[in-house]
Amino acid sequence: ENCILYSYAKEASHWQFLKDGKQQQIKIIGSYRVNNSEALQSALKTGVGIGRLPTFVAAKALQEGSLISLFNEYEMPVKRLFAVYPERQFVPLKVRVFIDFAIEFFGVEEPYWDKDLAIKV
Repeated sequence: ENCILYSYAKEASHWQFLKDGKQQQIKIIGSYRVNNSEALQSALKTGVGIGRLPTFVAAKALQEGSLISLFNEYEMPVKRLFAVYPERQFVPLKVRVFIDFAIEFFGVEEPYWDKDLAIKV
């Protein structure tokens, strides 16, 4: 099957999956490369090939059935989000408020966009 390559991925020509705590990496080949997740989703919907999309991009299409999820027995590697600021002792209030908001918004165990999906993500 043709794989759609995401240009900004750390390893665009390899996909990593996790199963039973073990990481597996496969080399992929594809005739189409994009640098935008919306373009990737559009290509997937038109049948160009298979690809990997974050669920916050694909959730609606998965719910509508215009995309289907493959390899549900595998997990994707987790991406972390960090807040970097110059000094911990004197953090400006607006920075502290943003960090607290980000922790509340993103710091849940299951992201809000995954809650209504009928698939294991």
